[in-house]
Amino acid sequence: MTNRFIGIGRSSLNFPKSVPMAGYSVGGTKSKGKFNDLTATCFNIDELFFLVSVDLMGLSCLLVQSVVEKCRSEGYLQVTRQNIIISAIHTHTAPGGFFDSDFYNGHASCKPGFIKQVFDFLVEKISEAVMKSIDDTKIFNKITNSSIVK
Repeated sequence: MTNRFIGIGRSSLNFPKSVPMAGYSVGGTKSKGKFNDLTATCFNIDELFFLVSVDLMGLSCLLVQSVVEKCRSEGYLQVTRQNIIISAIHTHTAPGGFFDSDFYNGHASCKPGFIKQVFDFLVEKISEAVMKSIDDTKIFNKITNSSIVK
């Protein structure tokens, strides 16, 4: 049996107050606190494949590419655009203004436009989850369909 190396990393995507919420358009509002924890969670197999789930309304190509570039600039060269999948759960309790689309930045939240502080925060925190998954990689002797066994 071949051993596998598995890593899991998580970071918080909780934002400060006064961030325009995504998904409500012009009828929306800015955040007034935390409804639930927002996270980025990365699962990697053999440091060859990275699957990231983020608690956001959606994603953009610019955000994904920026996460890859941030990881690589920090020395995590095993992360490439070809071996990472980032998926958003589509929540309306997350911020807007970070898309590379004028349509989404103009209509998804109550404050139209690109918000660089939100974008930079997301790049930092999603990259952190990916890098933590690499730093946390451990050898596993057996993987079953219901559990991971050492």
